Formats: sequence, structure tokens, C-alpha cells
Amino acid sequence: MERSSGVDVDTSSTASGDPESSTTAVDPLLADITRASRDGIALVVRDRIEWVNGPLALLSGRPAAELVGQDVSVLAVELLTDGEGAQLDLTALRHHLGTRVTGNLLRAGSAPVAVAVEASRLGWEDAGWALTFREISPLLKAQEELRVAEAHFEAIASYASDGLFRSGHGAQLSYVSPRFAELWGERADALVGTTWLERVHEDDLADVFAAIERTLEGGHAECELRVRTPAGDLRPVRIRTAPVVRIDRSMGFVGSVEDLSESAALEARFRWQAAHDPLTGLANRTALLVRIEEALADDRSGTVLLHFTVDGFALVNDVLGRDHGDGLLRAVAERLVAGSRLRDVVARIGDDDFGLLLTGVLDSDTAVRLAARHLDDLSEVIRLDDELVRLTVSAGVVVGTTGTAYDLLRDADIATGQAKAKGRAGVAVFDEAVRRRLRRERDVSSGLRATIARGEVAVAYQPILATDGGRIVGAEALLRYGHPTHGPIPALEAVQLAEYGGDIAGLGRRVLATACRDLATWRRERGHRAPDYVAVNLAAAQLDEDTLVGDVLAELERHWLVGPDLCLELTESQLMTDPARAARVLTELHQLGVRIAIDDFGTGYSALSHLRHFPIDIVKLDRCFITETDGDPASAAVVRAVTTMAATLGFGVTAEGIETPDQLRWASSLGCTLAQGYALGRPTTFDAFPLETLWT
Repeated sequence: MERSSGVDVDTSSTASGDPESSTTAVDPLLADITRASRDGIALVVRDRIEWVNGPLALLSGRPAAELVGQDVSVLAVELLTDGEGAQLDLTALRHHLGTRVTGNLLRAGSAPVAVAVEASRLGWEDAGWALTFREISPLLKAQEELRVAEAHFEAIASYASDGLFRSGHGAQLSYVSPRFAELWGERADALVGTTWLERVHEDDLADVFAAIERTLEGGHAECELRVRTPAGDLRPVRIRTAPVVRIDRSMGFVGSVEDLSESAALEARFRWQAAHDPLTGLANRTALLVRIEEALADDRSGTVLLHFTVDGFALVNDVLGRDHGDGLLRAVAERLVAGSRLRDVVARIGDDDFGLLLTGVLDSDTAVRLAARHLDDLSEVIRLDDELVRLTVSAGVVVGTTGTAYDLLRDADIATGQAKAKGRAGVAVFDEAVRRRLRRERDVSSGLRATIARGEVAVAYQPILATDGGRIVGAEALLRYGHPTHGPIPALEAVQLAEYGGDIAGLGRRVLATACRDLATWRRERGHRAPDYVAVNLAAAQLDEDTLVGDVLAELERHWLVGPDLCLELTESQLMTDPARAARVLTELHQLGVRIAIDDFGTGYSALSHLRHFPIDIVKLDRCFITETDGDPASAAVVRAVTTMAATLGFGVTAEGIETPDQLRWASSLGCTLAQGYALGRPTTFDAFPLETLWT
């Protein structure tokens, strides 16, 4: 054995079958170190490969025994620095120890592999040197992916509406997007390395510091602040930040900056629109209610609300057109503002309705004088293009004492209605009695609606007698309603409230159902002594319903009744509202056998000639012909004429309002076949309804 240059050389054998092989006896410690390395290592003496480890054999694609003894040039590397490739003379690295080069190691029988190559000395100068090959393909792939990702990020950041930035612990910027630089009013390269807090308004710094502290502690944060631009303007922005953590250690934070300038302006515009009328620029109803509430909260304010409505405004729209109508409303608004104090609130609260909130007005007399002064201002001629318009305005006055803003506005509207009822250009002060009446009507209407929904409608019955013997032939169903607070409500008032509230059709169906049920019960319990039919008043709204005929038929069938068991009563005015439809619907009902009666005859068109076009069975003379002209020859002539013509047309005639036996005999002598009135029986409950003959 011969020792040469610090390496044990054994020329008598070659370990060609080992993954690691050499022509020398390698120092055991060095062999162990290189064997444990994941890098490929070749020991070179005088430009000849003396030993290689397993990883290098795998990288080169050649057995270790094939490499050992070869010139080092067998491990050629293509450098890719010029894009075309240049083969590296590895022996040159011996003169540049410690220098690392990268390239592709030419692999036998396979594609080259990217490596980093570095040469290092083994000992003294003649001891040889080592080449280390480290595969860098994963590193190059990661670097390429990072480059692509950064390119994508830069592209996204360039077009993002929000500015993006990265900052260290000291709030120094390490990256800013173009949008961030634009918001700060600087170049991006001028901002990197600076402290971006320098531009933050001093009043906002505390919030910003708190947000940064939360972020550095690992949380996300958001705050709004103002940034001072180089021109000195303050720009509102919203900053959102998130921490950057590497191996459980904070590396700073990243963030985005949203420009709030446009959104702030848009929000302000929305706030204005929400509180103002777009046509006149005045406060709207919502804003007025808020100001009224504020005024009412101050007991010393002396709150007064004036309500103005333009008389005949619809006519201006119809004759001159909507453009002129809009111009008129703007002119009214301008005159109201011109005649008001700065602290007064002028509002448009409806199509042609305006409100004026006054404070510090201590009595209604003063308020009336102010309202009258405004009416004088508004009554002057207004020029609309080439048209001269003289308008009048009615005003309602209400002094705020108790209640809410809604109550005050409602009362002012009521007062204006009172003023209009007196004539144009009037002023009326709200009357508390009107409020009580309206509250009562509202309560009664609401209670009646609930009663209808529950199906608890009460009905009383008044007998209808035949004049030729006094037998009870029919029973008229009459609505009865009692309110829990306001007590019994007159039937006419209840019907009118139901009509006004849109509940009359439902009420009519309930009365019809109750009357049919009660007649069927009388039939079962009292047999032939039960009335021949039950009469039900028909509302105009029911006549307009497509389901009327079906509803009537369903109730008859439900209670095992037939058409003649039911008489439907309606007035002349209901017939003549839409004669064609009324005739069609009544004909369908008459075909079912249902009796049709005209109620209150003589108060409407009062002409039997109109009625011959309808399938009528009974004409009911209004009570005025009986009670107000008892025995009068002229009235007798009218009644006789009606009964004679009715008999000719095949109608029966009912005398209503019979209060004395003499009236009954008089009506009977004139040809009335049926009679009804207090003298013959007052309306009573189902159980108390009489079934005996009342008069003979």
C-alpha cells in the first residue's frame, strides 16, 4: 500500500459491484461522511475520478464502477446561462474552489438533470479535490412557480380597485401596488421603504395603531382613516390588514386600501334622497315626521303644523299636462320657503300636499294668521311658460299638544279636509271632536272586520206579512253589530263603514249564510209555521262579484233550500249603476228561483218603466209614502198608480214603515200585497221571532 496526498490508494482491487466505488482506499471518515450525504460526490485526483458515492451514480445514470478511473470530463455539465448551452470543463473548477455553478448534468440514457456543482479541496494541494452535485430541479420548479405567482399577483394588483401593500413590524412598506401609490399620491418606488403612517391624519393614528397591534398579534383588523395627499386634500379610505406568519413567527402584515371618496359621496347623496323630495328639493314626509318628533320632545317649542293642499291640482295636470303640474308644485314650494323663517321646516308630503312645521307659536290664532298669510302669497298668479295660472290653496292647522308625529300629521290632514269642505282657499283648525269621531269609526271598522273574519255576524229578523190575512210570509234579515267599547252600532253605519273599508262583500256573504241557516232551522223545528222565505239585502259590491251566483247556490244547497226560499233585496241605484251587468246577474239568480225585490222604491229613479228590464218579483215602497203622507189623496194616487202598474207587470208591492193599524188598512186598500213595519213586528232575534198571525 502506498499513501499519496493524504488518500490511501489501493491499486490491487476495484469494488465495481458497489454503488460507491473507487480505485483508492478512501479515508473511512471521509467515506462515511460522503456516503451519508444526499448530494452526489466525486473525489478527483489529478483530473481522474477516484471515488463516487451512490447519489452521484443515480444522478449521472451510470454505475459507480464505470465512473471511477474516468477523466472528470465524463461528468460534463451544460450551462444554460446563454439559453443555448455550453459544456463546462469541470477541471476549471479546481482553480475556483468554492464557486458554485448551475446547469444540467448530462445523464446517460435519460434526460439531463438540473444540478448545482461546487468544487472543494480535500487537504493540501496534492491531496485532490471533491465535486459536489446537488439536484436543484424541485428548487427551480418552485422558483418558476413563485415567479409565475408573483407575475399573476402583479397583474391582479395592477388592475385591483383597492390598493395593496406589505409592511414590516415598523410599518415600513416593502411592497405597494400601483393603486396604493395612486391613493397616496406618490410613485410606488418612492413609497417602498417609507413609513406609510406619515400621511395618516393625526386624529386617526390611534385607530390605526390599534389595528396594527391586533394584526401583529395574529388577528385581522379594519379601520377607516383619512390620508393627506401631496396636494393637502384629505381622502377617506378603509384599510384591512392581515398578519404574515412564517414558522410561528410574525413577519409583518399585508393589507388593502379601499378608497371611500366615491362611496362617501354616494352615501351622502342617498341620505339626502332619503330625506328630500326629488321634484321640489324640500324635506319629504319621513324627514318631516322626524322633525315633528324632535319638536314635540321639547315642551317649550310651541309646535304647530300647517298642512296645505292645492285646490283643483288634478285639473292643472289634465288640462296643461304633467310638466306644467310639476312646475306649479315647484312654484308652490318656492313661495312657501320664501315666506317661512329659517328655523321652519317646509316639506312636500304628498302629490299636492305640503307641510310647514312651526316652533315657538303659542296659540292657534297666531297659527291661523300665519296660514292665511301663506295663502295670500300662494294665491298670486303663477306663470308656467306661456300659461298664467291663479291657484288657490286650502290649509289645515293643528297645535301639537299630545300624541305622536303621526297623530299631528293625520290631524292636520283632517283639518285641511274640513277647510276644503267649506270652499276653496279656506283655513280650518283641527277639531278634537272630529278626531274622536274618526277614532270611533276606525275602532268600529276594525272590530267589524274581525267579527266578519270569525264568522260571528249577528242577524235580527223583521216579519213580512201578507195584507190579506196577516200571515207571516217572510223574514227580513237585518245586520246587528255591537262594539266592545262603543256599544251597539246602527246597522246603516256598520254597513257604510264596511263599504268604506272594503269589507261589505264579506259581510254580505256572512249575513246570507246566517239567514239560510236560520230558515232551515225554523223549517226543522216549526214546520209549516216557518216563514215562506228569508229576505237578505244585497250590497253593490256583491253584485259586482263574479262569485255571487255560486255563493247563493252553495248556501241554498248546504241547507237543503230551494230558490224561492230566498229573496234578495237591492235598491234602484244599485240596478242603474251598471244596468247590463245587473240584469245578467239577476237573471241568473232568478233562473235558480230566487226572488228579487227592489227596496226603497220611490227614492231613486222612481220609474217602473226602468224595472221592466229586470226580473223583479217585489217592489217595496219607501216608508215616506206611508208614514209621511198617511191618507193624503195625492199620495194615495201615487201608491195606487204604482200598485196598478206593478200588478200589470206581475210585481208584488210591499208597504214599508207600517206603524199603525190604520196605515196597514190604508196600504192594503190601495193594492199593497205585503206589509212591514214596527206595528207588525220589530226586528228581533232568531229565537224570539214570532210565527203566529199578527193581524187579521
